[in-house]
Amino acid sequence: MHPIMLGNAKFIKHSSIIPQCAIAIGKLFLDLRAPIVLYTNLLVSVRRASELVFDIRLKCISLTGCEVAGASTKTKADKYFKKNILKLGGSDIFIVFYDVDTNKASKWAVVSRINNNGECCIAIKRFIVVENIDDEFF
Repeated sequence: MHPIMLGNAKFIKHSSIIPQCAIAIGKLFLDLRAPIVLYTNLLVSVRRASELVFDIRLKCISLTGCEVAGASTKTKADKYFKKNILKLGGSDIFIVFYDVDTNKASKWAVVSRINNNGECCIAIKRFIVVENIDDEFF
């Protein structure tokens, strides 16, 4: 079961290049009339977010990012015996099923892979295409 479903509050520091996404996700929680304390966006600097690892009120640290940020976060979290969850290096998947418009899907696949030179946290890294349309897709 997801920690939010159990009532655990989330403090999220999104990448500074996607504040609009962070705000949109926060708005979804408000639209669902979730308790205001359940989900909070931290629109703060990386340095300030890094200092939050030391806050005794936070019981778990989760990071999606690069290996360098992960190593730094893990070192700090381990020092204070905090649980930590790291998703590093990216491995987003683009799945193509048999009923898809392959022309449209292949165009979006290219855009999804090369967005921001592939340095975007949601850039597609792997493609899974059902066998009977793989020639058509690629």
